[in-house]
Parts: sequence; C-alpha cells; structure tokens
Amino acid sequence: MEVFAAMDEFGLTQKEEVRAWYDGFTFGDTHDIYNPWSIINYLDKLRLAAYWANTSSNSLVGRLIQGGIPDIKIIMEDLLQGKSFHTTMDEQIVFDQLDHNMNAIWSLLLAGGYLKVEHVAYDERGKALRLYVGGERDSDRQNPEIWLCF
Repeated sequence: MEVFAAMDEFGLTQKEEVRAWYDGFTFGDTHDIYNPWSIINYLDKLRLAAYWANTSSNSLVGRLIQGGIPDIKIIMEDLLQGKSFHTTMDEQIVFDQLDHNMNAIWSLLLAGGYLKVEHVAYDERGKALRLYVGGERDSDRQNPEIWLCF
C-alpha cells in the first residue's frame, strides 16, 4: 500500500494509528482509501492531527443539521455519542433534495468524510449501509467543527 510505503521511506512506524486517523473512505468494494491531504501533512509534520479541519466551509452541513429534517439532528446526536445507524445509499447527490431527502443528506455527509461506513449490505432497495462518525478514536466525535453544527 502506498501510504505504508511512504511511511517506510520516512522511517515512520505508527501504521495502525495512521490507519485509525486517516483511512476513512470506501469506494465501491475498495476499502483503505486514505485522505491524501492528511497523509501529506502527516508526512511533512511527522505528527497525527486533524489536518482536514478548517479546509472548507461547513455552512451547508450546519444548515442541514440545524434547520433541516428534525430526525437528522436526533440521529447526529446519537452518532456523536458513538452510536451507528442503518440507511440506504443514494450515490447521486442531488442538491435540491437535501432539504427533504434524508438519504441525500447522509450521502453528502458520507461523501464529505463526516461519516464512515461500518458495514455494507445489499437488499431489494439497493445498497444499505451502517454509518458512524469516527472510528477507533474519539477525535471526530469531539471535533468542534461538527459540534458547531448544533
């Protein structure tokens, strides 16, 4: 894997910690997709940190959680407590559906890296996911950028 090869070149050995911090993306059946911005910064600064924070505006996410469908805020509060939930995946994010389609909101939050996939299953409706915030670490759930959405 390229990330571990780069770490080997730098003499870095924290592979499981790097995986826990930056391995958050899944494309189809491909797992172990790392956040490139974070990996580059980790290799440059030689320390684990939330490098993705403050790299974009969270105003759309904040608006969707604060003023959108009431169940969104309830589920987000559960997620920030370490719980997960099941939903179907809408791989086509249609922005004009974000105000009234919960699946579109979860798809946006997943694509934006706010949520991670815990489990994928297929049923008659299509792809069903179990989603969560964070991973082995609590830093995502404690990230002030997420809490500011409330």
